[in-house]
Amino acid sequence: MLKLMARPCGPLTVHSWTSTMAWQAGNALGVFLVGTLVQSIISIHDPSYAFPPWQATVLVIGAVGIAYVGNVFGARILPYWQNTVFAIHVMAYFAFIIPIWVNAPRASSRQVWTGFSNSGGWSNLGLSVMIGQLSGIFTQVGIDTVELPNPETGLSES
Repeated sequence: MLKLMARPCGPLTVHSWTSTMAWQAGNALGVFLVGTLVQSIISIHDPSYAFPPWQATVLVIGAVGIAYVGNVFGARILPYWQNTVFAIHVMAYFAFIIPIWVNAPRASSRQVWTGFSNSGGWSNLGLSVMIGQLSGIFTQVGIDTVELPNPETGLSES
């Protein structure tokens, strides 16, 4: 039995735990984003709305409850629902990107690749760029990308 267990402090064990924590953080981040999006929609329609932290927690718990109920009680129709929602997402992607692409102001290649601004108020431009990239990067490549194993060695590169 002991031979089947991984070494307590080996690199694969560390990789497994960090990947598991990253997946859990990613799931928590997804429902947190849903809660904050709902708060943002409320604040757009009611400018006097304040953001008390307890309401964000209630919205997150509600998002988890909706996901749980949908997965437990909608298990039979979930594959059909996923296909339908995927088709809607693809169509909505083009419905949003084409008007933005056509109507967006034009910028030169030099402006796009060399023009950086520190509009966030951070101490320096490098920190501002690194923090500003986080929200776009995690949605495109996943929160656990750093902990994915190297295909040649099977070990994490971090």
